[in-house]
Amino acid sequence: MDAIIEKHFNTNEDWEMNLKGLRLKRRDLEKIPEIYKIDCFNISLSIYKNSIEDLIQKHIETITGCLRNSIKGDCDNIDEFINFAYEKLNRKPASIEEITQAKGEIYEINQKRQELSEKYRKVEEKNKLLRNMVG
Repeated sequence: MDAIIEKHFNTNEDWEMNLKGLRLKRRDLEKIPEIYKIDCFNISLSIYKNSIEDLIQKHIETITGCLRNSIKGDCDNIDEFINFAYEKLNRKPASIEEITQAKGEIYEINQKRQELSEKYRKVEEKNKLLRNMVG
């Protein structure tokens, strides 16, 4: 199930919509009576309600776990870039060729920084969603 979630959950709206949908299903489940009466028969639905509640809870835990893993993976990518950029920017060029190379690396770092700043914004949104849904 994790692979399916990782494949199809691309935006924060995907995560939020599915978590809210599961919470709505949980509320709908609570509306179902514990005992259903047909003529003189009483049918207990508590076993079914409990098993469905367990399935919903497992799905919520799986989705939140995948969301945590997604956040961690994105943070690892950002951290990797920061370390790479820090290493490149701390080198002191000694020749004109190295200065030219450093200028190209700075341009490359700046391009990647813009991409990662968007990723960082998304990570913050995912983290906020995770805190709202779990906590």
